[in-house]
Amino acid sequence: MKIPKLIILDMDGLMFDSESISKHFYLQVALEHGYVVPEELYNSMLGGNKERNKSILINHFGESYPYKQISEETGKLCLDYYNHHGIGIKKGLIELLEYAKMKHIYVAVASSSNKDVIERNLKMANVNHYIDYVISGDQVEHSKPHPEIFLNSCVYFGILPQEAIVLEDSKNGILAARNANIPVICVPDLIYHSRDIFNLTYATVPSLDCVIDLIEKQVKLAIFDMDGLMFDTERQCIQPLIKANRDFGYEMSEEIAYQLIGTSGANAKEILLNHFGKDYPYQQIDEEFEQLLLNTIKTEGLSIKEGLIKLLNHLQDLNIKCVVAASSHTDLIRTYLNLSNITQYFDKIIGGDQVAFTKPNPDLFIKACEVCHVKQEDAIVFEDSKNGILAANEAHIPVICIPDIIMHDQSILNKTLAFMPSLSRVHLNSKNGGKQ
Repeated sequence: MKIPKLIILDMDGLMFDSESISKHFYLQVALEHGYVVPEELYNSMLGGNKERNKSILINHFGESYPYKQISEETGKLCLDYYNHHGIGIKKGLIELLEYAKMKHIYVAVASSSNKDVIERNLKMANVNHYIDYVISGDQVEHSKPHPEIFLNSCVYFGILPQEAIVLEDSKNGILAARNANIPVICVPDLIYHSRDIFNLTYATVPSLDCVIDLIEKQVKLAIFDMDGLMFDTERQCIQPLIKANRDFGYEMSEEIAYQLIGTSGANAKEILLNHFGKDYPYQQIDEEFEQLLLNTIKTEGLSIKEGLIKLLNHLQDLNIKCVVAASSHTDLIRTYLNLSNITQYFDKIIGGDQVAFTKPNPDLFIKACEVCHVKQEDAIVFEDSKNGILAANEAHIPVICIPDIIMHDQSILNKTLAFMPSLSRVHLNSKNGGKQ
């Protein structure tokens, strides 16, 4: 991601750990008034302004629902809580605000809360001096997911939507940014969004401090997984794997097959021996599987993932070395690269046959750094599998995940720099002196 001219921040759940506090007290107060607010209903209001949320609740409970009274009582309980405990500042917020100040990037807060609440919270957290502009839910006609509140921020600074970024945690906020054609980075709070919402974002990150790395990250070496990351082969490999096992009399389920994604060699063998028993003929079945898969690929073709060539050209322009480090056999990796005519982009190939243990062990990635004479902190890994992410963590190399078949949960997100919907979203900077 290039350095933006404007960063637009949501507030509740993004800057401050206030969403969970509000939810706790709102559900409590509603219950005291005799109303049970379903989880799904409450979550649908996240990111919405007062008028929108009132409409949602009245439509659900009827005209007798005491919206104003419950809201006011909730607000008083929240304020009392903040006065006694402080307002929880989200990890990385201060660092991001300091970064924006240093880089002369405008910062706006665009929240569906009322303006007096926003200004109170900013002052309470002692971050108001970082903020150049505040636009609130009571100052716009349309609530998120309408784009008005974000477009208003761009107009105020005279900045084009594509020159800004939005940081959001809610579905409504992500949809509003998308509708405004402003790139949006999601930092999940109460809700870890489904894949269809994730696909609308530029990236999803574990915390705000990762945003700076997405903008500024400088590397000397890019390490690529292969299956499911560069090529759409994970789907192609499942049936050959099941057939190879069946030919030897072993009924392999898709569940077991998915456990093997991102690993092979000793690690895959251990999984299979534990499942099928010590007499499982791993070597013979693995050889048949690779042949069946290769036949499938030669018949169906090798589908290159969206954005791969664009990213490889970008890295080449920046003089960033590229390596394939995959659990597959080196010869098979080389065959895939030749079939797809991209061998020339890669300085080295590290296959599972070159190390003692494959992913989730870190050997492949450590070896990739060693053969390229690059420190691990100067590299980055691109992965799609859980095993690959765990391997990168063990190797102490930052990792960006481009999910393939499996959309990993938040515990795996927390082990990455970011989840990104496509390789086409990736933008890096070089420590090698390449073109910027």
